[in-house]
Amino acid sequence: MSLRNLLDTPEIDLGDPSRFSVRSAMAAYTKPVIGISRDGILNQFRSDHVKVPGEFAPIENALKAVALMRNKGHRIIIFASQWGISEGKMTPVDVDLVNQHMLNLLGEAGCMSIDGIYYSTSKQKDDIYAFPNVGMFQRAEREAKVKFSEGWFIGNTIPELKAAQNIKAKSVFIKTGQSEETEKKLNSYANQDLKRRVQTFNTLMEFAESL
Repeated sequence: MSLRNLLDTPEIDLGDPSRFSVRSAMAAYTKPVIGISRDGILNQFRSDHVKVPGEFAPIENALKAVALMRNKGHRIIIFASQWGISEGKMTPVDVDLVNQHMLNLLGEAGCMSIDGIYYSTSKQKDDIYAFPNVGMFQRAEREAKVKFSEGWFIGNTIPELKAAQNIKAKSVFIKTGQSEETEKKLNSYANQDLKRRVQTFNTLMEFAESL
């Protein structure tokens, strides 16, 4: 099991793909953290994974929604389950290049910095970083000095929504990506307690405007 993080540092060093992005003036952003699951929320979900930058297709207004949240003063951390790495379908360098492309697009949308990007590399139940486990959140809390119990986590799968509950964040379900399958599961008897705790929005922009 492993975890990758793309942190705010001024250099881009492709020889060290575990971290590259832009420096963040964290002191300027004091409102509670908003964690966002990448695939299906920021970009169109692909069952065969987003393996190269050209496959990253932003959902309409999603990146502008992140900019709006950031401009309102919120800490922003993006998470992703990149289990295709453990299955040999892509490499950590592939994922980092896609994330760097996403950061460039966020900049174009008006979001000039975020507080971190974390991604897991497997979906094994015993991987502490794989949803619904909370290893990624715990590391983000340590490194970015945030508390998810005071903020939100936005997802569109049952494991992501359960992860939000496990870290005691306010759980937000965005009806994009794999939402049809998730809605069916949320309406099941087994998930009735989870459903009561989840806020639902049609789009990420709708959530951003509600803050």
